Amino acid sequence: MLDKRASVYMQGEWQTQYSRFNRDNLESLDVIKEQGSKYCFVEETHPVMVLLQHNQTNLGMDLSKINTEQKEDGKQYYKVSDQVMKESCDLLKNEVFGIMQERQINVADEWRAIKCELEWQKECFRLLFTHMGVEFPEYKKQ
Repeated sequence: MLDKRASVYMQGEWQTQYSRFNRDNLESLDVIKEQGSKYCFVEETHPVMVLLQHNQTNLGMDLSKINTEQKEDGKQYYKVSDQVMKESCDLLKNEVFGIMQERQINVADEWRAIKCELEWQKECFRLLFTHMGVEFPEYKKQ
């Protein structure tokens, strides 16, 4: 599980800095995997590297000691084991994508609840106006 600071950072920054990443491409976008190797090269601004950077102390690691290479695209890549990459991606998928999806579901539920409440209020007013013998005003959508 992410420490609270990292979790808040990742959730807050995801939309602006990492919007091009999703569940399907997290393990492949800005990642170079060599055939038959137990390592991959992960671009330094990839969310996994940010996650590892924010959790160096908890993980007992020092990113400055991890091998880096500059590839032909001019970007700097860290050499990361497949296991660390997989576990980091799984964590991000659960913590970040799970929360983002939950927020989207909650917002949709809230909108439905508001719409139902407004429809209920409209029906109550319609009945009240009808009971009073007054015509209920209908508003046209613009």
